[in-house]
Amino acid sequence: RRPAELVLLDPPRQGTAPGVAAALAARRPERVVHICCGTDEIPREVAAWRTAGLALRRAVPLDLFAGTANLETVLLLTP
Repeated sequence: RRPAELVLLDPPRQGTAPGVAAALAARRPERVVHICCGTDEIPREVAAWRTAGLALRRAVPLDLFAGTANLETVLLLTP
């Protein structure tokens, strides 16, 4: 048995390129932590993971840039 694989993904503000979620999901990770640099791309990213067989378990917003409109959101996904 191989050790559990975890994915930590921190793409640029525009999100991941098409096919990234599917390619990573093909590795059958136990968990994926996906950091989104804004809220606009979250629905698209979650849909890509869902299509690839992973489900959103938790979303945690983080205000790392106080005084700006920028909001980081950490997504936890599992098969």
